[in-house]
Order: sequence, then structure tokens, then C-alpha cells
Amino acid sequence: MKYIIVLLISLASLALAQVAYKGELGLTSSINQSKLGPIGTGQFGFALRAHLEADYALDPLSFRLVVDPQISLNGSLLEDAFFEPGITEAYALYRLDSLDLSLGLERLPLEYARLSLPFGLEPTGKSGQRLGLLGIRGTFYLEDWRIRSALLYRYQDEQAGAIFSTRKAFGDFELEGHILYLNQEFVAGLGGSGLLGDLITYGEAWLRPQALNATGALGLSGFWGDSLWTLESAYAPSALLQSEDAFPQVLGQLSLPQGDNGSLELSSSLAYAKRLVKQDEQTLYAFLNGAYTFTELDWSLSTGASLVYSEDLQNLNLNLSFTQFF
Repeated sequence: MKYIIVLLISLASLALAQVAYKGELGLTSSINQSKLGPIGTGQFGFALRAHLEADYALDPLSFRLVVDPQISLNGSLLEDAFFEPGITEAYALYRLDSLDLSLGLERLPLEYARLSLPFGLEPTGKSGQRLGLLGIRGTFYLEDWRIRSALLYRYQDEQAGAIFSTRKAFGDFELEGHILYLNQEFVAGLGGSGLLGDLITYGEAWLRPQALNATGALGLSGFWGDSLWTLESAYAPSALLQSEDAFPQVLGQLSLPQGDNGSLELSSSLAYAKRLVKQDEQTLYAFLNGAYTFTELDWSLSTGASLVYSEDLQNLNLNLSFTQFF
């Protein structure tokens, strides 16, 4: 009889648990014209993508699943098509009063920079989305402190490691320090953000002693009327150049609301990096991007253009995207 009672209680608990979900479906088409040295190419791209977040709560236990699948075709050959399952997160979380314990595939963003990525721990998918890391984690909260540690496994390159982080709030400011071991090397990082009057200031710095390598970023953000602006300087790698080498960059972004439903986002950056044709020389790269988005309650339409210009490379991309929310 007691087993029946336990079973009924378990079923009742499951019935009371709620599954919350949200997501979107998107379709993107693009035209790309590129010239590297004397060689020019043109390409038409097409992508069908989805995003789903699902949370299942059974206090004090909860489960979270985030997937970002995508089918992409660049060019006219089916051999160029790829499918990205995009399993970003899939983990269980056990929450106590001041302690969170989680197990599974979970994202672990460490950056404070907004326009650059001085140090990236998370792997990326074929379409550039950030993915989670397998592991077990513990996060402890004590007044103005947050202390977290984790054992990690990055299955994409079969690297195991560990991280210890501590964050402290000081009024309108916060600082966070990291010690990380991955890929048979130690990495130390320090980041923070805070208010200076009406401005938000932020920054981060990373040191890899074994590689004698340091990266970092420093930025400011604020409002100009209804528009949000951000300025940042960095010494960091660039995903646009698909390079793991760090180089100096200056970046800016301006977000302008357009009526009740529209928004215009402009961004640009300058970088001084290795030439693509002559690797022993360096040159200046200019990046320009503009996008207009119109959003309704359950859908959005976006169109944009981006330009990359340097001594060796000229690239123009035009794109149109439709997204349905659910």
C-alpha cells in the first residue's frame, strides 16, 4: 500500500510540474560577393533555422533544453549544404537556498566585452552559434559574492578541464576573477562592469602564461536620446577573419529605434591584422554593418548589409530574414 501512495505522490508532483517553452523559426537568404586578391566569387545562400527553449520545473529540481538547429546551403551544390543540430544546452539543475548544482551540457559565458571576444571558452557550431560545455557545476551565493566552480569537458576537441570563479559586487560595480585549466594550460582572467554617472563602463583581461599571451577589452556604453551607443577597444581574435591570433581593434555600435516597431542597428570596426595574401605583413581591415528590423508580436522581418574591406579582401553581403515566434 505504501508503494502505491508513494507512486501517487510522485505522479501528483509530476502533474503539478509545468513545462515552459518558447521558440522561433527563421528563414534567411543572402547574396555574397567576395574578392581575395585577383580572385572574385559570388554566392547565394539560404538557411532554415530554429530556436527552442524548454524548461521543466519540479522544485527544487529543474531541467533545461536549448536547441538551435539549422540547415544551410551556400552556393548551388548540395555538397555545400550542412545540417547543424545545435544542441546548445541540456542539463539538470538542483537549487537549494544559496547553492545551485547542475549536471549536463550548459553554456558558460565569461566575457564582459560586448563587441569583441578576447577569450572564448565555449565552442562554436558551423553557423557560428555558441554551444555549451559538458560538465558538473556548483554555484554558491553569499550576500554580494558569487562563487562557482566546474569540471568541464569540451567534446568538440576532446579537452577536459576545470574552472574556479568568484564575483563581488561593490555598489554600482562588480568584479569577477577566473582561474581556468584547459588544453593542458592555465588561464587567468579578470572582468568587471559598473556605472560612471550615466555611462556603463566594462572591461576584461586574460593571461595565458605558458603561451606568453594576453588579451583584453575596454568599453563604454550609454544613451544618446533614445539611441544606445557602445564604443570598445580590444586586443583580441576576430571571428570575421576566422583567426585565433589576437590583434588591436576599435569597435562601435549604434542602435536607433524607428517608431514603435522598427529598429536600426549600425556597427563598425577597424582592425590591424595579418594580411591574408602575405602572412608576414599586416594591414588595416574595415568592417561595416547595418540592419533594419521590423517586429510585431509574433514575427519579425530584417534586412541588412555588411562590408569588409582591406588591401587583400573586399566582401559585400546582403541578407533578408523572416522570423516567426511561438
